[in-house]
Amino acid sequence: MDRRAFILGSVAVLAVPLAAEAQAGKLARIGYLLLPPLAEKPSAERQAFLQGLRELGYDEGRNVFIEYRSAAWNRELLQDLAAELVEGKVDVILAAGPQATMAAREATKTIPIVMIAGIDPVESGLVASLARPGANVTGFTRQMPGLTGKRLELLREAVPRGSRVSVIWNPGNPATATDWKETQAAARTLRIGLESIEVRGAEDFLAALSGMVQRRPAAVVMIDDTVTVWGFGYRDMSMTYLEKAEAEMRELA
Repeated sequence: MDRRAFILGSVAVLAVPLAAEAQAGKLARIGYLLLPPLAEKPSAERQAFLQGLRELGYDEGRNVFIEYRSAAWNRELLQDLAAELVEGKVDVILAAGPQATMAAREATKTIPIVMIAGIDPVESGLVASLARPGANVTGFTRQMPGLTGKRLELLREAVPRGSRVSVIWNPGNPATATDWKETQAAARTLRIGLESIEVRGAEDFLAALSGMVQRRPAAVVMIDDTVTVWGFGYRDMSMTYLEKAEAEMRELA
């Protein structure tokens, strides 16, 4: 499932609690909680979210109001921002990313939360089980057990002589910590050496890229996470870091 379809699917789930407000003639209110900065130009994910709402008959400002709350990479702010949404009595919270989902779950046990996160909802304690969640959290997860190991297998086929692989991941996310362990297990089986590149926020990307330029691994694997996807997905951010890394490489040459 691509990222656009992933977001659209979440919107369909989110529309359920909004329908009751619409039937009552009220302006539906959505809380949108996220860790990355909220860019003036909507990201691809936010564009898909707004498009999905329109396809379901909801137009921002007409019959739905969206309360955006961004922590701008400061994870410590998420809990307070989630509490603001709860105090504002939004009808539903869209939590973009695992950290935002955990913060929203801590802030309320009654307001519906739709998560868009690469996290195991059962293992993380968000729900009791997939069949019977028994909580106010629903949505979609991109976590696929065994995927990280498969990536290494494909890399081995593509670069058979590659003995060292850099893995970019966010240790602050419990889900990616699980993926990192799976990657280590697969690497031992394939006899591949791993280099852990930890990124906890936007400020870590320049050092990560510069380090890889100097060490020149045979390949790079990125474990998907809000931090890593936004860090490399946002062109303005990633191009700035890549240009700086390339400049450092030229200086070393």
